[in-house]
Amino acid sequence: PADALATKLEPLKRPADTSPSVSIVIPKRLSLLGMWFSGLMLAIAPADFQYHDTYFVVAHFHYVLVTGAVFSILAAAYYWLPKWTGTMYSEKLGQIHFWLSTIFVNVLFFPQHFLGLAGMPRRIPDYSVQFADWNMISSIGGFGFGIAQLLFLYIVWQSIRGTNNADA
Repeated sequence: PADALATKLEPLKRPADTSPSVSIVIPKRLSLLGMWFSGLMLAIAPADFQYHDTYFVVAHFHYVLVTGAVFSILAAAYYWLPKWTGTMYSEKLGQIHFWLSTIFVNVLFFPQHFLGLAGMPRRIPDYSVQFADWNMISSIGGFGFGIAQLLFLYIVWQSIRGTNNADA
């Protein structure tokens, strides 16, 4: 009887363990942390005067936007993908995609805070050599985040042509 109950409860595994849930919960916390930390700094008038038109503002805006909006869109896609295609995606690949995206979005935007604090202006086509190291790290994060989205496209493609029927 205990095995039968365990079998019936298997589909009810913790929601925090699924790709849609982790794609909402963890990035929302990052977004709130970004709004609290860098938003608080931008709300202080003397500090905002120094950070205005620097990469600190760029980092704040994109850190909040990407972790808040883009990850929500990805979570919705993971949630609805089985309904759209009739096929369940690979949860393992979904988790790998989420963690790669989370790591690379932090590598992409977090160094931009340091660039802004160091005085790198925004809206210029070229930057001083002193900003090259942090820009390189940020660029690596950008390329990594883009490559992680190719994994997402592969997951969607695999789900569209897959054979695992989803419980719809």
